[in-house]
Amino acid sequence: ALFTVLGGSSADDPPVAPRVWTVFCAECTNNFDYKSIGVFWSHRLSGMPGGVTRLLACDETQLQQYKGLHLGNTFVHRNYGRIGHKRRVPKGETHPPTGSQE
Repeated sequence: ALFTVLGGSSADDPPVAPRVWTVFCAECTNNFDYKSIGVFWSHRLSGMPGGVTRLLACDETQLQQYKGLHLGNTFVHRNYGRIGHKRRVPKGETHPPTGSQE
């Protein structure tokens, strides 16, 4: 996902140029590093005003081995996509997404 945040002023303030900041999501993998380089490069090449920040999802193990923090402005947060969830299905019922009865 790629987001652009616009900040402006209230109606009482004198008109100013809008402030723009681009934010995108990535994970601690080589595949996302390749895509991140493309976003940072194209943002700079396009001349779009404002900055760009990568929201980097990493678990602790990944972060210890990760070598791509230097690629650009980055905010690291926990990778919630890698948290295992065990749903309990009551006896005799079926888990809707999987059809499992366990």
